[in-house]
Amino acid sequence: MTSNLVNRPTLLERLFGLLVGITRSADAFHMLRHRFYRRVLTVLGLCVVACLPLCGAELSEAPEGTFSVVVIPDTQHYRRLKQNEQAWENPVFEAYARWIATNIERQRVVFVSHVGDIVDLNERPQWNVARRCMDQLHGRVPYGISVGNHDMVRSGDSSLFQEFFPKSRFVEFDWYGGDFAGTPDSASTVSVNNANSFQLFSAEGLRFVFLHLECNAPDDVLDWASEVLRKHSDRRAIITTHMGLGPRDSPKNARDYFDAPKGRMTWKKCHGQRGNTPQQMWDKCLRRHSNVFMICCGDQSRTQAMRQSSRGDHANAVHELLSDYGVNGLRVMRFVPKANRIEVRTWNPLTSGLTQGTKIVPDAAQHQFDLPYTMMSDGSGELAFEVIRELSTPTEENQQGIGTDGRHLYLQTRYRLLKYELDGKLIAKSERAQWHHGGITVVGGKVYCAVSECTKDGTDKHWVQAYDCQSLQFVASHDVGEHFSVCAGGIAHHDGHFFVAESFFDNDHADRIVEFDAAFRHVRTHEIGFKSPYGIQGLEYLPDTDEFQIHSHGVEFYRINSRFEAASIRSGKASYKLQDVARLKNDTLLINFRKAQKVLFVRIVEK
Repeated sequence: MTSNLVNRPTLLERLFGLLVGITRSADAFHMLRHRFYRRVLTVLGLCVVACLPLCGAELSEAPEGTFSVVVIPDTQHYRRLKQNEQAWENPVFEAYARWIATNIERQRVVFVSHVGDIVDLNERPQWNVARRCMDQLHGRVPYGISVGNHDMVRSGDSSLFQEFFPKSRFVEFDWYGGDFAGTPDSASTVSVNNANSFQLFSAEGLRFVFLHLECNAPDDVLDWASEVLRKHSDRRAIITTHMGLGPRDSPKNARDYFDAPKGRMTWKKCHGQRGNTPQQMWDKCLRRHSNVFMICCGDQSRTQAMRQSSRGDHANAVHELLSDYGVNGLRVMRFVPKANRIEVRTWNPLTSGLTQGTKIVPDAAQHQFDLPYTMMSDGSGELAFEVIRELSTPTEENQQGIGTDGRHLYLQTRYRLLKYELDGKLIAKSERAQWHHGGITVVGGKVYCAVSECTKDGTDKHWVQAYDCQSLQFVASHDVGEHFSVCAGGIAHHDGHFFVAESFFDNDHADRIVEFDAAFRHVRTHEIGFKSPYGIQGLEYLPDTDEFQIHSHGVEFYRINSRFEAASIRSGKASYKLQDVARLKNDTLLINFRKAQKVLFVRIVEK
C-alpha cells in the first residue's frame, strides 16, 4: 500500500470524536498513514473496542464438525508513542491478534494467515511490534505470513522480515513444511529464510497445504511452489500472496485505485524484472495445480474487499479473495464440511461486530458471504450398480483384473492375460505366467498388472509387470516388493502416477494404497479409512468426479476422492462378490467377478 502523512485531525474527525466522548489532540494523529478514513478509524478503534458495537451482529460459536481459518489483512496501522522517538505501537494489530488468541477454541481456529504488509516502515522498531503481536499466536495455532511490499525493499530484499520471522522460529513445529531455500548456484539471501514458506495441517479428516508467497514472487520461487504443490497433491491447497486482486492495469492517477476496472492485477511493485505480476503468478504456477481451491491476498486498501472465482487448468474452481480492511476487521472463514460450504465472515474485533459495509464497499454481501466447496459426500444414498448389458467372457481360470483402452477389453486371469473386442470376441492371449496376477490398468499402449507370490504367510515378492497392448507380449517388470506384505491387488493410473492397492486373505488388516511415479519410485502410501473385505482387489480413477472406485473381494465397493480423505468416502453393495473395475466412458464402468464367466457394463446410481 501507499502511505500519506496526516498531521492533525480534520473537522469530521473531531466531530466523530466528540460523538463518542473522545477528546484527541493533534499529536494523537501524528504520523498515521494512509487515507483519512483508515487513520481516524485506527485511533477510534483504540477507544471503542469495548463500548461501541457499530456493526451489531454477533459471530456465532463454531459448531462441532466445523473449523475456521482466520485471515489477517494488512496491519500497517503504526503510530509513534512520542513524536520524534523511535517507539511505536499498533493497537489494531494487537487487538486482532488478541481476539484470535482468545477465540481459538470458540471458533475452532486451525490456521491463521497474514496477507502481508505486516509493517508500514521496514524498520526494526516496527518489526519489534509486529513480532510481539504475532507472539500472541506463536505456539498456540499454526500460522504463516506472506511478505508484502512494505515488508521488503523494491529489489525484493526482505532481510528484516527474515531476521524477525526466520525459518528457525518455526522448525520446531510439526506443521511447518519448509521454505524456499534458493537455488544451488546462488548465494543470494533474497526470497529465502521463510520469505516463502508452506504449512501442513488437518481438520475434520481433511488435509491441507498452505503456501505463503512473497509479493511478486520470481520464477525460481514459483518453480519451488509448483514442486511443493505437486509433492502434496493429495492435500487441498490454499495460497496467500500479497498482491492479487485490484486495479487490473497499473493506475495512472489516484482515482484509478478506486474506479479503474478491477480483477487479477497485471502490474507489480517488487523484484524488478525478476518479479511476476499476479496474473503471471496465476499463469505460471497457481492455475496449473488441481488441488488449489483458494487464493488470499491484500495490498489494495482502496479496493478493500473483492472476490472472484476462476477455473484452473484441471477445471478446479479457485476462489480468489481480497481483504485489506485496515480497522474494519479481519476474515474468519468457517469450513462446514457436511454442507460443502465455506462461510466467510468479516469480523471486527475493535467493535465486536460483523462488518456490514464500509465507505468504499457498502454492500454487505461483499463482506459476509458463503462459498461452495466440496469437502465430503452428503451421504444421501447408498451407491448401487445399474446393469446396462452383460458380455460373456468364458475363461479357463478365475478372473482377476479388467481394463480397457476404449476399443478393446482386457481380462486378467490368475496367470494369463486375454484381449477381447468389446462385443466379446477373443482376439489374443498371453503366455502363462509364473506368479499370481491381480488387477490391471491400461496406459500408453501397455497393460500394467499387479503381480505377487501371494501367500497367506506373507511375502516380499511383488511387482508391477507391463505387457504390450497389441501382442500381449511381456515388456518390463518393476519391483515394488518392499511396499507390500501379502498381495498386490488393484492398480490404477492418475495424473502420471500409478496407484497399487494391497489385498489380503483375511479381514483383520488396514487398507492402503501405494502411490508410485511413472518409473515406479515410491511417492507416498495412503491409509484408507475403512477395512474392505479381504482388501482391495479393484481400483480405478474416475476423472469425471475426481474419485477412485474401490472394489473389495466381497460385495462391498467404495468411492473416495483423489486425496483419499475419509470424509469423502461413499459406499455401496453389489449382489455378487466383486473383482476389478475399469472406466469405459463417463457413465459406464466395466466390472468382473471371480467365478462368473462374464463382464458387466454398469453405471453407478444412488438408491
